[in-house]
Amino acid sequence: MTKLSKVGGAIDGAIRDVNAEILKRALAALPQNATVGEIIEGFDAADFGGELRALNIKEFLGAIGAVSAKRGPGRPKGSAKTSGDSPKAAKLGARNTRTAQGREELVRDAFAALSKLGGQAQAADIRVETGGEASQIRRAMQTLLDQKMVKRSGNARATEYSLS
Repeated sequence: MTKLSKVGGAIDGAIRDVNAEILKRALAALPQNATVGEIIEGFDAADFGGELRALNIKEFLGAIGAVSAKRGPGRPKGSAKTSGDSPKAAKLGARNTRTAQGREELVRDAFAALSKLGGQAQAADIRVETGGEASQIRRAMQTLLDQKMVKRSGNARATEYSLS
């Protein structure tokens, strides 16, 4: 094999790779209601029909966003495990409730947040407004319930608090 044929082969390979990447980006930009026939006709007209036909089904489906990496059972990758893992967590975090003053401040803040949220909200919404961990918000809301300043309805994640 001559040096020239090696260079030519490398250039052809690089061009194929670039064309394949262009093809994948173009596939990803297609409308979701495009038919396979329309896709083939469009790429044939743009002289990319050969590259389209060279893709295997996984590459094709991946390019149009129909395939993700196979995962086992459970939550999707990147989804929040708990409310503490959410993107809102940057604003959240443990507050100092080890002192009576810290607990009182959190109770006042939770009541103010409930008022700000229209007098009815879920604990997660109150938590976003006040910061603190879920257990701290639960305890603060329980204090407000004991003082009969708020009412609770629902269970678990559907629990809503409202002003009395």
